[in-house]
Amino acid sequence: MAQYTTIKIGGPARFFIQTEDEAEMMAVLQFCRQNRLPWFVLGGGSNVVFSDQGFNGVVLKLLSGQYRIVREHTPVEIEFPAGYSSHLASVKMMEAGYSGFESLYGLPGTIGGAIYQNSKWPRGNYQMSDNLKSVVYLDNHFQIQTKTKSELDFSYGFSSFQKQKCLILKATFIFTIKSPDQIQLTCREVMRYRQQSQPIGVLTAGCIFKNLEQGSAGYYIDKAGLKSKNINDLVVSSKHANFFVNQSQARAQDYLKLVALVKSEVKRQFNIDLKEEVLFVQ
Repeated sequence: MAQYTTIKIGGPARFFIQTEDEAEMMAVLQFCRQNRLPWFVLGGGSNVVFSDQGFNGVVLKLLSGQYRIVREHTPVEIEFPAGYSSHLASVKMMEAGYSGFESLYGLPGTIGGAIYQNSKWPRGNYQMSDNLKSVVYLDNHFQIQTKTKSELDFSYGFSSFQKQKCLILKATFIFTIKSPDQIQLTCREVMRYRQQSQPIGVLTAGCIFKNLEQGSAGYYIDKAGLKSKNINDLVVSSKHANFFVNQSQARAQDYLKLVALVKSEVKRQFNIDLKEEVLFVQ
């Protein structure tokens, strides 16, 4: 699974299926139920690390598909399939003059994954749920459900989808109309901040730990003296301490050891319990 994740770590899946067709997705999940196979839905491969032993079940990777304009006039409503790239969605909305996805510019991963994690942009206090209207998903009985934002729970780094075994199929978002040039300026600011504050062009899984009420996780990891700390080929980024960088040959066992070390040191020095944001799949 390493080749399908942004940090390039992980062993093989027993079964690996890629599709953008909802009927095929449902058939795969029914196959899993009939054969008592565990399953995992993979989007863009960010915020996830697979075990070195891989996954003894079905990994279902959602392919992009096409977005659909539901309403062209203000407020604009656009439906995106769950497998659609977050960054590409931002670019397409910028080109069309639809404002609402600027904070996704440069963000790895997919729309479905961003909803599941309620991806955030701390500098602008943006969360993926901010301009969300509704979500269509398969519940754990393989029934298609549609729920509005008000029927779902969202908070920092959390969505109610994390508490249930389901498959997000698509979601509708609300946009406002602005000049593409004006939207582009905001997108450039977002990307500039990413480049200044985060490691870019290296193998990472994104922020490893959730931020805290006391402050950012990266701040405490840095203050604990852990920047550039490494276990084998995995190192705490010297640019942003809440990122781990795979320098080439890191393994999942290195990741688990470095997570444990960072949590232990931050707890020892500051009596703070860090909680992982990245999903570890085994």
